[in-house]
Amino acid sequence: MDQAERADLIGAIGALQALIPPDVGQAPLPAPTSNPMRIEHGDYLLTHPAAARNQVRVESSRYGQWVGHIASAEPPRGAVAQRLSFEFSSDSLFVPGNLGHIAVGLRADSHFEGGDLSTLRLSGRGIVIGNVGEYSNSRPGCPATSSPNCMAIETWWLDPIGQTNAVLGWTESPELQNNRRYRVAIEARNVANDEAECYIAFILEEWLVSGWRVIADRVTYDYTPALAPGGGWFLLEVFSEHGWTMQIRNVIEEWE
Repeated sequence: MDQAERADLIGAIGALQALIPPDVGQAPLPAPTSNPMRIEHGDYLLTHPAAARNQVRVESSRYGQWVGHIASAEPPRGAVAQRLSFEFSSDSLFVPGNLGHIAVGLRADSHFEGGDLSTLRLSGRGIVIGNVGEYSNSRPGCPATSSPNCMAIETWWLDPIGQTNAVLGWTESPELQNNRRYRVAIEARNVANDEAECYIAFILEEWLVSGWRVIADRVTYDYTPALAPGGGWFLLEVFSEHGWTMQIRNVIEEWE
């Protein structure tokens, strides 16, 4: 890593740390802001009946109900970094036999008909939450995680063979557990205004009696073939075979 790349990396970490707000407990969402570089998306309830397979019903405090989720947009002119932060908790997803995982992508675009993820075509850079321990080491430097329920960096793109993705298993967090309260901030930042080069980072915290405690802090240069110049973000789930619910609160998107 040369001096310029190191400076970019330090800047990405600093910007991500600055994103995490002070704890507000169970206070209501802050008032809407007029800053077009900051969008408050509200709260979400994800429910997955055991028979639903790849369909997750999403109920949003701001957008209503639908199956699956994609928020597509053009990135603000001149923006080099997109960030997304939210709290999440579940009483039923993180069980030993869980086979599913939730993907959260930034700089993203996505298309799937009627919420049917078998038709999914997407691109983006972000994180995965849940079980990716079965993921094979199909690309150099992209191993499976060692824990069945964790958070790790993932990228998605289309190539001549179709939909492709890569889980960077070495970025995994400690194991996630039910009935715990977590908060994550994710960032995808261009390198020197080049959309083909990007750093991806996340900071994961857990709520304890004394307040928020960082349990994972990961950043990596995206060495996968992903090219994600979009301005959207997506939230979707695949492969679950048991019923579960997840609360996602205070979703805030920011651009720099």
